Amino acid sequence: ATLTMDLLVAVARKRPEGSRSRLEACKVFKRLAKLSGLTELDRLDAIRTPYEPASRDLPTDEEIATLLHTLDPGHRFSWITWALTTYGCRPSEVFSLRVSPDGTARVITVKRKGKQPVWRTAMPLPLVPEPCDRQVPWDVRKPNDYDSMEAKRLTDHWAKWLKARAPGLRLYDLRHSWAIRSIRANVPTGLAARCMGHDIAVHCSTYHHAMQQADVVAFMAARFKLNTGIAESSDKRAGA
Repeated sequence: ATLTMDLLVAVARKRPEGSRSRLEACKVFKRLAKLSGLTELDRLDAIRTPYEPASRDLPTDEEIATLLHTLDPGHRFSWITWALTTYGCRPSEVFSLRVSPDGTARVITVKRKGKQPVWRTAMPLPLVPEPCDRQVPWDVRKPNDYDSMEAKRLTDHWAKWLKARAPGLRLYDLRHSWAIRSIRANVPTGLAARCMGHDIAVHCSTYHHAMQQADVVAFMAARFKLNTGIAESSDKRAGA
C-alpha cells in the first residue's frame, strides 16, 4: 500500500483507545510520516489518547528470596537474576554490571535520549547472598560494546526462563521491587533515582504511591512514639 497519512491514521485507530499500543503507534507513525515527508502530522496527535498503565501486585521480598534460593547457581541466568534483584538496574543493563569490593556495582546506563551509554554506580539492597561468581550470558565490558538488539534477544529468553519458574513474574518486577525496598529503607529519593539510572521526576511519578504510603507510615510511627512519650510523662507526674 502507498504510505499516506490516511493509512497511518487508519492503522493507529485499530488500536484500542487508552492503550499503550495506540500511544506507541501514534508516536512511531508520526516519526515515520515526518521522515517520509508527509504533512498533517497533527492528525496523529488528535487520536493519541493518554495511557495509564495498570498497577501490578509486586512479589514480596520473601517470595523473591525464596525464588533466588531455588535457582541453580550454574545456570547462565541465575547470577543476573540475583544481580537485577540486588541492584535494581534495568534488565538490559545487567550484562554490564560488575560488583566492586565495597559492595556497590558499576553498570552501564543504556537509556539516555540522544546520548551514548555511560557508567553509573548502583547500590546493593540484597535479599540473599551472592550465589556464585559473576556469570553472564553476554559480557558488556564498555559502553560501545552495548547492542540493543542483542540485549533484547537475551532478555526475551531470560524473561521466558523466569516465567517458567515463577508464573506471572516479569523481569521489571524485580527492578520495581528494589525501588520499593529502597523507599522502605529510607534511601534518599535523589540517591535511589541516580542508582536506578533515571531522574527524580521519573522516580517520583513511578513510585509515588509507595512513597506516599511510606510517608504515612513514618508519620503514624512518629506520632505514636510522641503520644507514648506524653503518656509516660503524664504517668510519671501522676505518680510523683
